[in-house]
Amino acid sequence: MNAIIGSAALALVIHFLVEQQRVRRFVRGMNITAAGDRSLRVATEITGRVYSDVTSCSDDKSFISLSLLNSLGATPVGVLRAGGCCSGKSRLAIVALDSMQIPAGQLTLYHADGHAQHCLIEASCREGRAIIDPTYGLLFVGENGHAMGLPELRAGARPGFRSLPGSTMTNYPGKSYYDFDYPNTRTANWTKSWKRRCAYRALCFLTGGRIDSMWQPVLLEWPQLVLAIALMSVLLVIDVIVFAI
Repeated sequence: MNAIIGSAALALVIHFLVEQQRVRRFVRGMNITAAGDRSLRVATEITGRVYSDVTSCSDDKSFISLSLLNSLGATPVGVLRAGGCCSGKSRLAIVALDSMQIPAGQLTLYHADGHAQHCLIEASCREGRAIIDPTYGLLFVGENGHAMGLPELRAGARPGFRSLPGSTMTNYPGKSYYDFDYPNTRTANWTKSWKRRCAYRALCFLTGGRIDSMWQPVLLEWPQLVLAIALMSVLLVIDVIVFAI
């Protein structure tokens, strides 16, 4: 049993390494600049390519077609090949930016009625934080025309929008679906299930409310690694039980 679980975890890690190289080739093919620039221009060009080159779908194709594992979602390369919804395209954008040493994390826009509605990203660029939507091809900007970050949005600043490279979008469609409560923007979807709602209450208590501005570690954007870590944890538990016996 240990050998089977260990082999599965190793296969998942190898799959991650192969996909990581595929994402790096995707970014290198843009001929943007050398890694380490961390400029807003680089961030918007990369996310603009995700917007224009990757098909938008109503849902991501799950990494592993098992109901128990559907919550893992699609891998970044799975999104690159088959397209994805807002969470999938955001995942791909985050790991693509990470390959250029630009830190980024997911954000969730909440609807005016209180439920999580739409996923996008925030990037930490040389010029400051920037909220970018790789699904609709938009950069959030303040009244001064500069890129806007999560602290400003949560403080109540009304966002304006600028098109990403390759996009002609200048705003969200004028439908009730896009009636976002911008000050309620958070770094995760906490309304999807009762488990998430309970976890959110606990994390709010443990972090003193800071959970709403804490990015998920970029490694967790790779479902293969999440599953590999889970399998290795199972191995550890088995070893502890066997040792105790």
